[in-house]
Amino acid sequence: MTQMFEDCSSLKNLNLRNFNTDSATNMGDMFCECSSLESLDLSSFNTVKVENMGAMFEDCGELQTIVVGNAFIINSVTESHNMFKNCISLRGGNNTIYNSSHIDKEYAHIDSIADPGYLTSLDNYLH
Repeated sequence: MTQMFEDCSSLKNLNLRNFNTDSATNMGDMFCECSSLESLDLSSFNTVKVENMGAMFEDCGELQTIVVGNAFIINSVTESHNMFKNCISLRGGNNTIYNSSHIDKEYAHIDSIADPGYLTSLDNYLH
């Protein structure tokens, strides 16, 4: 899935609820430079086998919300450099704001008070 939507600069919203990612291992640069993208629904993404998420959302300066489900798991990710670089509008579901000191997989999880992150839980998004 590497570079699948890279540089789709006119894309504003994307709902990938029906994508089957069960076998995916590489999502590097998947949405890189989607400069107009404001929201992403990745709630069906199963990322348990994904090893590369490097620059996955890099330079998505308008991106505000990334909705994920419980299968968005980053335990296998070994490459995550610049995953959220320049995602200056991004906010987690618990209102964690973008911080340029946290641009790798460290914040690639559902946002909570106890554990800040950039992702929004599907359950919280629907309420």
